[in-house]
Amino acid sequence: MENIDRLKDTLINRALSCNSGKWNNLIAYRTTDVAEMLDIPLSTIARLCRQGDIKTFKVGKHYRIAREDLYDFIESAKDSTLVI
Repeated sequence: MENIDRLKDTLINRALSCNSGKWNNLIAYRTTDVAEMLDIPLSTIARLCRQGDIKTFKVGKHYRIAREDLYDFIESAKDSTLVI
């Protein structure tokens, strides 16, 4: 089971890395980061978060999206038709 978790972490890190390295070492992202990563409007990310399609957590007044939750959202969106 530990090997599977390690493999999943490696795949997540590769999937959510970028050439500039801007997001490579973060464990959670701002909603604006996710909008930029996926190249979709911030309002769409906010709606997906409100609807529970993307899991979020709150730090003070700010919402964050964990790397693994973003990866899970992308995987589930690939497996189903998601109307944005």
